[in-house]
Amino acid sequence: MKRNMAYSSRLSSNLVFKGNFDSPFCGTYLATSFFCGLHDVSKVRGVRSHCQGNDSSPYADGNDHNAEFAESSNESSSGLGEEVRNVSGEVETPTLVELRELVHKAMEELKVARLKSRMFEEKAQEISEAAIASRDKATNAWNHVNSRLHVMQDIVNEECIAKEAVQKATMALSLAEARLQVAVD
Repeated sequence: MKRNMAYSSRLSSNLVFKGNFDSPFCGTYLATSFFCGLHDVSKVRGVRSHCQGNDSSPYADGNDHNAEFAESSNESSSGLGEEVRNVSGEVETPTLVELRELVHKAMEELKVARLKSRMFEEKAQEISEAAIASRDKATNAWNHVNSRLHVMQDIVNEECIAKEAVQKATMALSLAEARLQVAVD
């Protein structure tokens, strides 16, 4: 896995890893700043850091200590956090081209992250709006069902009243017929 990783803090110190992280021949550049003089730059060869299988590698920018984590793809790491350093005293400076490449890659990754963030926010907004619309539809349907239940209950109540009136009328008619029959006899 070939990857460049840069870390800088508020104190303007930078740590840049370059090379293949699976290889023992990756390099670390220590510098006070990418943009200040390069006279304070030293190069250490053979730095290798190990993460546990599910750990992430941080990407942090120097302005506000925001960090972005990239998942590790090496599940066979020992998790010991060991570092192998060969400090032989050789002093090298990273080339301007390498520094420009790192800045360019970081800017491209930032653009991609912003685009993904914007797309995620848009999808989340669409989902939120759809959820609100669905909730409103469900509320309206619930209110409609409740109003229909009230109408049906009113109809049932009126039907009961009508049945009682029919029964009273039938009894009154039967009594009237019985009286008429008694009066005729």
